[in-house]
Amino acid sequence: ERADAERESAAEARLAERTARAEAELAAAARALEEAAVRARHCQDEACARAAEILAGARLHEERTARETEHVLREHSDTWDDVQDQTSRVRDRLTELTGRAAAR
Repeated sequence: ERADAERESAAEARLAERTARAEAELAAAARALEEAAVRARHCQDEACARAAEILAGARLHEERTARETEHVLREHSDTWDDVQDQTSRVRDRLTELTGRAAAR
């Protein structure tokens, strides 16, 4: 009986040691999981902030491009009007000089 009691006591000691080790590993894993969750939230916050910066920059670029395009279109329209006016004056002058209408 004494040997049985010693074996049982040794088995209980091993079980207690394994249980303590498993609980310590579980606690370490829980801490690691919490740290990973905090890092993930931080990374997500940084990603959202960066995305907002990129979108703001893209909107500014879009607005600037639209303004520049409108400016170029106005310039081209003004140039077109000037060319049409000059062409009309040349036709009128040719009509005066030749006495007949120039072909349009």
